[in-house]
Order: sequence, then C-alpha cells, then structure tokens
Amino acid sequence: MKLKLYTISTSELESIKDWPETFMGFRLVIYRPGLFSIKRYRTNALYNLMWFLVSRGTLRILLLFDGEQVIHTSYLTRKTFRYPFMSRKDINIGQITTDPAYRGRGIMTNVLKLIYSFYADKSENLWIYCDEENIGSQKAIERSGTKFVSFMKMSELRILKPL
Repeated sequence: MKLKLYTISTSELESIKDWPETFMGFRLVIYRPGLFSIKRYRTNALYNLMWFLVSRGTLRILLLFDGEQVIHTSYLTRKTFRYPFMSRKDINIGQITTDPAYRGRGIMTNVLKLIYSFYADKSENLWIYCDEENIGSQKAIERSGTKFVSFMKMSELRILKPL
C-alpha cells in the first residue's frame, strides 16, 4: 500500500489545555482504553487491544457523537516501532473515520485542528498519513494545515518506510 505522509510542527500552533465537552455541535469523548476496558463506545476490541499493547498504553481515541451514534473516531498514539521516523514526543493521528452520512461537513479537518491545538504544548510534531488513493482524506488533511513530507509504504511487518 502506498501512503502519503504529512506533518505539522507544534511550535507554530496555539494550544488549548483541555478537551471541550462538545465540538461542532457534537459530544466529544476522549477514550483511553485500558486492559480491562478495551471495548467501549462500539469500538473494535481486538484493534484497541493491539494498539494498546503496541503503544504501551499511550493510545487515546477521540470520538464524536450525534446522540448515541459515533460519527467520527481518531486514534492518537505516541512513537512506536511502526513509526521509526517519529521522535519520542511526537503524536501519530490515525486511524481516522467519519460516518459516510457526515462526510463533507468539515468534521475531519476541524477535528484535526482541535487535536493540533491540544497537543501544541505536549509534543513536537504531529504526523498523519493516508492511502494515496483517498483523495477526500488528503484534502481534509491539507486543509487542516499540515505539509506533505513523503510517500511511504508499509512493510510486511507493518512498519512505515519512506519511498
């Protein structure tokens, strides 16, 4: 799979101290999976467990709710073996999904800007990547203020490497 890698330096950003309870009119939840609370909010327990272990417990999941429906998720992790290009203080943003019925409303772009603001004084760089064929995500990522860094590929060990 060929990917596009983007970054934004936190030194250029204004920071916020706390996550808001609502965002864009939706309820915002920051979920920190633990070993005994790995499946909540209709998220994938196996996927959460894998990322919990790989990230050594640093995984955070940002969720937006419209009523009881999850309309957006963003996974946030610190450096792991999978991201050798990152420093220890960097944050990777992804897997990102927005419910198809809510796409085209600027949710992904604005959520990314919120994530950047929250981590502005807590990390050095924020990284995000997506499939080079996913034009919608690329546009949202670019509108959020990131810059394109490189094309990447995923190895058999699921480690990202520059092309």
